[in-house]
Amino acid sequence: MPSGSPSPPRPGCRAWTFALVVGHRGHGALARRLFTDSIGLGVAGRASCPIVVVGHSVPERPSAGRQVVLGVGEGTDADAAPVTFALQEAQARGCDLVVVHARSRQETRQDPPGLGSSQAAEALLGAAVPDRTAIERGVVVHRRVVDGPTRDALLRATDHADLLVLGVRHRHGMGRRELGPTHHAALRHSPCPVALVGGDWSSP
Repeated sequence: MPSGSPSPPRPGCRAWTFALVVGHRGHGALARRLFTDSIGLGVAGRASCPIVVVGHSVPERPSAGRQVVLGVGEGTDADAAPVTFALQEAQARGCDLVVVHARSRQETRQDPPGLGSSQAAEALLGAAVPDRTAIERGVVVHRRVVDGPTRDALLRATDHADLLVLGVRHRHGMGRRELGPTHHAALRHSPCPVALVGGDWSSP
């Protein structure tokens, strides 16, 4: 569903950047689980465009506190499809962009010599969404490094979010996208819509 040329939307307006939007009306944990499992096995695994999953209700956010949240892992660069999608959505909505990276215990132990406990992760976030890119887009970017499970960090960040954006990788030698535990946890528990963006997507 195209959002058209990026421009500040009217208050309360929700804009998608060329994505397939799917939703459900089921209530309760079981209904949500059945729905998200079907998405994981079907549409989200095969579609070539970003998939936006919307629950039975979408919370209204104050215009001054609206955010798009982007989950970033190791190796994510500024040209990555999820980064581009998240920046476009933040720009179109007039939202801030919150970039989150959760560090595992192993990653903490692998900090390069001479760097503080979180400086390597902060450098990763800076490389994924450089200041110059944010300035060009007119988007205010907040970078957060969190120690602990990725799913917990992302779900905490969605408490004040309009949209959560996650990257999805293809399985080796297959055309299907691979949804991991973090994707399923976000689809089942996020209070805001979740966008799944494959690495093969390019901005129109």
